[in-house]
Amino acid sequence: METHADDFDKYLRFQLVALSYRGDIAAQEHRLLLEHALERNAA
Repeated sequence: METHADDFDKYLRFQLVALSYRGDIAAQEHRLLLEHALERNAA
């Protein structure tokens, strides 16, 4: 049963990464949001 739980955990982590990864465009958007937040630039 422990082996099944380990395999399921790996499968679930893979699904979370595969389904939530949106590529370079999303990474660039998040980087810009972070930079603006740190600069306190609302525009």
